Amino acid sequence: LVFSHDAKLMASAGSDSTIKLWDVELGRERLTLKGHAGAVHALAFSHAGRVLASASGGMSLDNLLAQRAETLTADNTVRLWNADTGSQLRALTGHTEQVNAVAFSPDDKLVASGSNDGTVKLWAADTGAELRTLEWSIGTVLAVAFSPDGKVLASGHSNYILLWDVSTGRLLKRLDGHMPRGRAAAAEELFTTELVTSGLSAPACGSTDFRWVTSLSFSHDGKTLASGSKDRTAKLWDARTGALLHTLSGHDSWVTSVAFSPDDRMLASGSADTQVKMWNVASGREQISLVNIDRRDWIVVTPDGLFDGSPAAWNQLLWRFGRNNYDVRPVEIFFNEFYYPSLLAEVSAGRRPSAGQTILQKDRRQPEVKLSLAAGQVMPAEGLATRNLTVRVEVREAATDPAHAAGSGARDLRLFRNGALVRVWRGALELRDGKAVLETTLPIVAGENRLSAYAFNNDNIKSSDAALTVKGADALKRKGTAYILAIGINKYASNRRFLNLNYAVADALDFGAVLKQQEATVGNFERIEVLTLLDANATKARLLAALGQLVARAEPEDELVIFFAGHGKADGQRFFMLPHDIAVRQAGLGRAPAALPSVLARSISDRELELALEKVDVGHLLLVIDACNSGQALNADEQRRGPMNSKGLAQLAYEKGMYILTASQSYQEAAETRAQKHGLLTYALTVEGLTAGRADDAPRDGQILLREWLDYATKRVPELRAAENVELLRRQGRRRGLLLQSVAGEASPQQRARQQPRVFYRRELEDKPLVIARLAAPPEP
Repeated sequence: LVFSHDAKLMASAGSDSTIKLWDVELGRERLTLKGHAGAVHALAFSHAGRVLASASGGMSLDNLLAQRAETLTADNTVRLWNADTGSQLRALTGHTEQVNAVAFSPDDKLVASGSNDGTVKLWAADTGAELRTLEWSIGTVLAVAFSPDGKVLASGHSNYILLWDVSTGRLLKRLDGHMPRGRAAAAEELFTTELVTSGLSAPACGSTDFRWVTSLSFSHDGKTLASGSKDRTAKLWDARTGALLHTLSGHDSWVTSVAFSPDDRMLASGSADTQVKMWNVASGREQISLVNIDRRDWIVVTPDGLFDGSPAAWNQLLWRFGRNNYDVRPVEIFFNEFYYPSLLAEVSAGRRPSAGQTILQKDRRQPEVKLSLAAGQVMPAEGLATRNLTVRVEVREAATDPAHAAGSGARDLRLFRNGALVRVWRGALELRDGKAVLETTLPIVAGENRLSAYAFNNDNIKSSDAALTVKGADALKRKGTAYILAIGINKYASNRRFLNLNYAVADALDFGAVLKQQEATVGNFERIEVLTLLDANATKARLLAALGQLVARAEPEDELVIFFAGHGKADGQRFFMLPHDIAVRQAGLGRAPAALPSVLARSISDRELELALEKVDVGHLLLVIDACNSGQALNADEQRRGPMNSKGLAQLAYEKGMYILTASQSYQEAAETRAQKHGLLTYALTVEGLTAGRADDAPRDGQILLREWLDYATKRVPELRAAENVELLRRQGRRRGLLLQSVAGEASPQQRARQQPRVFYRRELEDKPLVIARLAAPPEP
């Protein structure tokens, strides 16, 4: 498949001889193009995006299945299509065998094609006339690419690359380097990753010849050429001299595609081993590897073991250590210090996160955890009719072995019900003969109660999960309550007009009212209670008191939603929500940080929110922060970013199954404007997302899931911000953050000028998603 250069269209094709054009934004098929008689092997959009080129050869799947191949002529053509209408413009004929590669010149005047017949042909895009045939030796051509200035064409053959002068057809240079490579060449890896999931594994190469160059790409500045090959490597070449700069080894199968990042600092390589790797062009070092497991689940890993991804993928990737085939561990057990949220985004932005120590230095012995009913606790066949259940948790440390003189230790035990944390024992457990036994009582709900527990060894390596399923009797059925705490602050006690906001109070009122109205139509809850704290009532003491009361009242069938619109401030690794009663002097503003300590002392930190919410026991928990720098709330205060033993809301969100949506990244502002009369995040959530029903898009089925709602806002807010005139935004709108000091870090001015919300939720809990709105009529497209 291939994207148009403006990323609005995607084309896909295969062995059925058809091509499909897709609208990327809507995720819908626009057109099906028919005309090839054989399988389609390559696609390329013109740079203007109006023309699509396709390359074909051999017989179509339908013809082969019908056993009519012997009566047909192979379709060894290049075809040009109108990408707007789907009509065929012209067919380029002349290759005698299958066409494998096609490319447009930068000015869209030429089309290049490569074939199994060993030739590269240049065609006039406007007339389809064959201009030149480039032939140097017999051999399959699998890749072609123009240099950015259009003067040089690269073609990939067996184990070499040829560079041609486009204007004359003269051969400029031959680049040799892709040669056969055995598996033994990679045997020195310290640890490798293996995907373990039903029916999914890296495909075999299918040939003993691992030399063919399968893909080519020039850097945007034209200085570097990248190639990918069946020898499982990618290579970087000096495009002027032909010198080999780096060999990029790490894939376990054919490298099928290579592409440079817009700034030419990174190279992405795709492979038949199901992985996409990103490399530092200057050093040739691997930065990250992405494994796409299925439509929903994925994981990314750095060479030193940092990882991020969807939780359902964490148990499907194994790390094999050294050459001992029996020392294989799931990635999941290394969460404590190697899980790194937003890892792919950070690497893509040019940052270089690294683990404090390598995985090989870890004591990988796992404690053992068991769950059972406490002595005397009886479970009737119809289920338990009393609200509270007492369970027994047994934890045993791993024994000594030749490499360890002491046991593994056991610490930080956690107990969950239906995926949400209900009890935690922090610190080292008191072990007797290597074992600890604990009992605790917790509430259960009607129906299935899936209890699970895990602990860590002294080196923060996680145990396997212990599991116990308990049935709650029908007598425990209870329709819960939805609690909405909406906080909005326009006026601050400091009486400094420049601190005041225009629409934070309106945001809080509208958020509470719209969400209450929509959830009432769904009927998930017996009642919906909205508590608002506005302006002078939104002091730190009152806010924490109100939150404490709701936490005390809430039960497992309930929902708790907390919304904050006002000023926010990131400081170091902490995030602060600024209540009404902060103290700010004029002299402390601007770039002088003198006022910051007094402001933060009267503010509410993410740590205080964490402590306030730690004991809450509800079925659904949502926190929305429409404030500047609010993405910092999802960063931990240590180099390891959670979720397990790191501090901060990231850990709590993971353990509680909590949803968090912030208006911006930690280094960005959150805007409000007169055009919307709201903060941009709140406008996207309430006016567009719920009232207009636009969040109903994944899938569009007349109802809005909590996940859909939050994902819609993360996509929509950057569009709203980009549509705002920057000068009008400065004069008419306000920013929900203090100008005490910049939180630039490594972010560029362009990155700080954007507003990109940040969302966190555990996708594996979406098996029973929460519906928050049902629509009377389908939303407008």
